[in-house]
Amino acid sequence: MKLSKLYSNKPFQNIKFNTNQNKVNIIIGDSKKKETEKDQHNLGKSRILILIDFLLLKKKHSDLFLFTTKSKKDENQQRSESNLDKSKIKADLEKGSLLFQGYEFFLEILLNTGNYLVIKRTIDNPTKISFKHIENTDDSFVCHSVWDEENVPIEKAKERLNELLNFDFSRKFHIDFRKLVNYSLRMQGDYDYQRNSIFQLSKFKGKDKDWKPLMFALLGFNNDIPLRKYNLENKILEYRNLVREQKNTFDIDPTEVDSLVGQKQVKEQEYSELQNEIENFNFYNQDREIIDNLVGNLENNISALNSKLYNVEYDISKLNQSIKNGFSFDTEKIKTLFEEFNVFFPNQLLKSYEQLVDFNKRITQERNEQIRDSLSKKQLEVNKITDELMSLNAEREKYRDILNDIAIIKKYKEYQKKIVKLETELLQIQTKLDSIQKIEAKDIEIKATIGKELEGVIEQLKITISSTEKNEKYTQIRKLFSDITRKITHSPAYISMALNQNSNIEFECKYENSAKDEGTTYYKLLCIAFDIAIQSVYSSESYFRFIFHDDAFANLANTRRIDLLKTVREYSNKYNIQYVFSIIKDDIPPDFTYDDDEVILELHDKNDSGKLFYMNF
Repeated sequence: MKLSKLYSNKPFQNIKFNTNQNKVNIIIGDSKKKETEKDQHNLGKSRILILIDFLLLKKKHSDLFLFTTKSKKDENQQRSESNLDKSKIKADLEKGSLLFQGYEFFLEILLNTGNYLVIKRTIDNPTKISFKHIENTDDSFVCHSVWDEENVPIEKAKERLNELLNFDFSRKFHIDFRKLVNYSLRMQGDYDYQRNSIFQLSKFKGKDKDWKPLMFALLGFNNDIPLRKYNLENKILEYRNLVREQKNTFDIDPTEVDSLVGQKQVKEQEYSELQNEIENFNFYNQDREIIDNLVGNLENNISALNSKLYNVEYDISKLNQSIKNGFSFDTEKIKTLFEEFNVFFPNQLLKSYEQLVDFNKRITQERNEQIRDSLSKKQLEVNKITDELMSLNAEREKYRDILNDIAIIKKYKEYQKKIVKLETELLQIQTKLDSIQKIEAKDIEIKATIGKELEGVIEQLKITISSTEKNEKYTQIRKLFSDITRKITHSPAYISMALNQNSNIEFECKYENSAKDEGTTYYKLLCIAFDIAIQSVYSSESYFRFIFHDDAFANLANTRRIDLLKTVREYSNKYNIQYVFSIIKDDIPPDFTYDDDEVILELHDKNDSGKLFYMNF
């Protein structure tokens, strides 16, 4: 894959790259500012790499200049309106419109199939990507309106672009192009010798797992070996974290097993003695079942019988009262009453009254006989209830001392509390012992399975690194790297690998001590040599075919600059590598020869026409 065009729908220095292998691509920055001045290198050439990376679907970062630069118009207006109140200016600027709002960027690339692909990404909607396939290219910069695949979500777009690039390396190791791209796009932060950035790019500031297996594969080895090692170590780490949580939760220390066993034995003895005391305790012979029966069933039965007795005796009282209230009717009194009022009292009426009285007497006699029969039955019921009550009260009287002996009951409850406390303590101790036992069992399992597997993986790594001469790709990369460094530095250097004390791979670049005196400058050349060596070896496969080095020639002696350009031309032509670099015009030495068409862009700070976006920001 090579770069073909980079352009925009708005003011921008559109770029057409040379894809011919016998041509290099030079971006010249012509700055008239002194080297000590802040903006001497701020012409926009470094932003070209950022834009290419962005269009090759780098994740959107909030600090990317495309999404942080505010409109100058908004800024000037806000400064005027805020009367130079700095806090107000800052707050207003945060609300201002983005300078690059409405910008659409396009990257045309030459695929290894010989066809071209245009990638579109906008500032207003940076997570939606569009693709257009074209067979041939020309010198125009067309902002296409019709797309073969439009507004594809960013993650799906990465997968799609990975398919379209179809790199052999990506398919073999299941590593997408985004992991590899910055070995073709070296920015100024990727020449840091203190971070060993020949191998570890600035994007790989995280865990070793994120880049070391990748580098191992890139050098020609099976990345599955270090990946398995990291995964196994992660499993062990997860287990150790779980153990630590258990230790904190249950307050356990596996080294205190014997101490816990001792505590358990003491508590068990104490528990046993207390149980014996309770069993032999004199509660009026301390039968708890009797106590429960006494307090529960006995008292309830007595209460129920008393209620029943009351009801029966009430019924008897009413029945006795009914017998006493006999039938009473005096005919003589009625006759006298008639005479007092001079009313005639006929004999026939007298005869009727006497018959009525006789009838009621007979009825009353029959009723009283029935009441006496009921009274007899009720009395028998009273006798029965009374006998039961006497029996229950006698039983209750038998246990009176138990009910009245509060001290004994209290003591029993205290013993019960001690029993519960001891049971809780024994449970806690046993829980700790069980947890320790589980931890020890898991330790044995981990050592027998994961630990053993990890030992096997480490052994594989040792064997691999002790026999690197058998790896043809690694041998080719090392040879080319040494050849390139010798040509541009006149000092031999080579790549090596070793396992550190944790059995993890360490990648190193070895060179003569005298070269170390050159520090960052020399290290930058090693980074350049490494990238060229990698692409040279992978030139026989479907892989990246371009390298863009920002500020590659800065701070070098003129002889080094000339040697570097000669070496770049040699390997670019031999291995079909598209080489792009930026350089400050004043750094170009007299004997630094290049063709006019190799200068794909020249920026300057004379006025805005020389800026990348035709403006200063």
